[in-house]
Amino acid sequence: MRMRSFAVNLLVLSLLAGGIQAQGLSPGASSPPDLAAPRKPVKLSRKERRELAQRAEIEAKKVAAHPPLSAKEREMSEALYTDGVKYVILEDYPKALERLLKAYTLMPENAAVNYKLAEANLLSGNLRDATGYAEAAVKLDAKNPYYYLLLAQSQASQKQYEAATATYASLVKEVPNSGSYLFQLADLYLAQNKLPEALSTLEKAQQQFGDLDEISFK
Repeated sequence: MRMRSFAVNLLVLSLLAGGIQAQGLSPGASSPPDLAAPRKPVKLSRKERRELAQRAEIEAKKVAAHPPLSAKEREMSEALYTDGVKYVILEDYPKALERLLKAYTLMPENAAVNYKLAEANLLSGNLRDATGYAEAAVKLDAKNPYYYLLLAQSQASQKQYEAATATYASLVKEVPNSGSYLFQLADLYLAQNKLPEALSTLEKAQQQFGDLDEISFK
């Protein structure tokens, strides 16, 4: 009886949870820099020096593969991106994709460009491409909740509900202050008849927000 009551409450709570979600983040938002006091220099071991050399070699290869943009190229890429965003808003997705793909050729590792490409593809029905670009955006910026939400939406649109559930689970794990999305995660578990996982997720929400019966969504 207790489980059924939780399940019924979950359906209502999941629809209302949007009222307490964080707002105001832009697609290109990033976390503030770490301002912790610098540590005293230490002598590196031979193993640490070798690992640093390997990492430097890897980064050098990345730079060689994608050399820094010139000022003119950066200006062009930003103009193409802005133009692409404008056409997404105007719902002219062919023009949006044309501009955004050109921006992508200049900035393939830009999270915001990948996100907007995912959005334009999703809205135009190219679900597979939408998923690919959304996955790239998440990898490039794992702290932006909107990237996870778009990825989960593209996965759910293809009836990949387990993948969408995993995406929500990663969202609440990786993104600070994302506890409100526990309600959607619990709802996804419930939709797949995974009651133990749904109830466990609700318990985590209760730990953050208090007694679920007393939550106000005003």
